Amino acid sequence: MSRHPELDLKAAERVWGAHPSSWPRPPRRRPRWWQFEAKRRLARLEAAFDHLSDHDLARYYDEVALGQSVYEDAGGYMLRCYRAMLGLPVEAPVSQADIIAGLLHEAAGDRHTRLAEAFAAAEKAFPNHYWMFGKGKTRPDEPLFGFALFDKHDADEPVACGEDDDPVEAVNRALANIETKGEA
Repeated sequence: MSRHPELDLKAAERVWGAHPSSWPRPPRRRPRWWQFEAKRRLARLEAAFDHLSDHDLARYYDEVALGQSVYEDAGGYMLRCYRAMLGLPVEAPVSQADIIAGLLHEAAGDRHTRLAEAFAAAEKAFPNHYWMFGKGKTRPDEPLFGFALFDKHDADEPVACGEDDDPVEAVNRALANIETKGEA
């Protein structure tokens, strides 16, 4: 195991590039004598990160099994796996289910009921449509929540859209401002 993992990561970025997708992948377990390619990859990694134990290699794949976080790009995901392999602290990935649960928890109590009723009204008005609900801003002047309803057969443009700083109002605005395309 490396004595200075942070410095070794910086050195690896200089040697193999800033994006970890071009870095050599560690093997799942120590390669056997006939597995020449895996032995070469492991030798390249150990040259950069000193000796890697089987436990270190397992930590890499434990992190791979957790999957990519909603907030990570592919490079951030791979870097998180390498950081775990080196025993450095990593943040737990955030799944889409965690985000939805957080939104519902944020809208707790009466607001939670109102949001559930608004979703039910959207699904009742358009039973065979897809919908998307999101939280976030790309500009400071835009509302925090957005709701879009898409036709199952034409998912390029939304049938209805609504934005507001209140999640329930975002859904209600979308239902109030329905732009019908043919038969909706």
